[in-house]
Amino acid sequence: MTALLRLEDVLVRAGERPLLEVGAIEVNAGETLVILGQTGAGKSALLRVMNALIRPERGRFLWQGKEVRFPVPAAVRRRMAMAFQEPLLFLGTVFDNVAYGLRLRGVSGATLESRVVEALRLFGIEGLARRSGRTLSGGEAQRTALARAVVLQPDLLLLDEPLASLDPPTKERLEAELRRVIRSRGLTCAYVTHDRAEAQGMADRIAVLDAGALLQVGTPDDVFLRPSSERVARFVGTRNLLAGTVVGSAVGRARVAVGEHTLSAGAAPPMARSTPGPRLTDAAAAVLVCIRPEEVVLTRDGGVEPRSDADANCLCATVREVRPLGATTEVHLDCGFPLVALVTRRCAEELELRDGNAVHASFRASATHLIPASPPDRR
Repeated sequence: MTALLRLEDVLVRAGERPLLEVGAIEVNAGETLVILGQTGAGKSALLRVMNALIRPERGRFLWQGKEVRFPVPAAVRRRMAMAFQEPLLFLGTVFDNVAYGLRLRGVSGATLESRVVEALRLFGIEGLARRSGRTLSGGEAQRTALARAVVLQPDLLLLDEPLASLDPPTKERLEAELRRVIRSRGLTCAYVTHDRAEAQGMADRIAVLDAGALLQVGTPDDVFLRPSSERVARFVGTRNLLAGTVVGSAVGRARVAVGEHTLSAGAAPPMARSTPGPRLTDAAAAVLVCIRPEEVVLTRDGGVEPRSDADANCLCATVREVRPLGATTEVHLDCGFPLVALVTRRCAEELELRDGNAVHASFRASATHLIPASPPDRR
């Protein structure tokens, strides 16, 4: 499948310092690609290159498989629309703001009226059509800005932290509305955020960006459950990263020494490598064992009955801290190494979890993921 937009070998500098250096990234037709990274990662710069607002020092810009030279012609740029963290409304009414881009494109009369009314309806602001943009709340203003972008029926919708400045209840409602609009309209979207939960909720694929470098691109499950490196794992919130050494392996499983314990861990099949060094399943390979806290099961009676010796890990543990988080509870354990479990509040109450309690912590090899202990992140 040919990507709608593809960037290759992109370099953007801020003075002498590289701000963005990306080998290749693409947005496929009909998908939402979320660009995820912390503040200063280069996310907004990447989005502005996609929208041809920044001309990179070097790089190729391919639109529907054909290279377009910088400066990108207006005919291509008009097939995109962009909304920012701040709504940046013009003077005039909500209707005038949403109609602005259409008028620039020569749309008028009944066609303009119907398209604007439909865009207002999509975001639930049809009742605000005659209100001045200066009188709107933050959520109303952002709905107006999003409607102004969507009304253009763009081939590519670019959204730069569109929910970041909203209070949590408004953000939650607008995120659901925006997701519904994008999917019901079949829009292609590049979406920037630093919020992990927002990324998971919006994305078909996620591109993790850090210090201007693209670390991993994949589905939400790929990125959050199978991070490619320690940098990605820490950013996406993999709470359990256990340093270990491979001491043996079999098909689909590796035995990893972690402290005084030997764990059974999931091991992906060997893949072709372009860099030297041991594979993750090689004996003596230094690895990190990633375990999501929600995969750790706590019991007071010996743990989960294992399906096979190769798949089960059941450890004696001591509770060090219990942190209520509303419907869930985070439990910090000492198993000879630190381990974090995330259980339901009901489970925590039934087990009467308290600091100093003895419990069993169980997790399956299939719930683990191995990454190199010192990954050679390529820039």
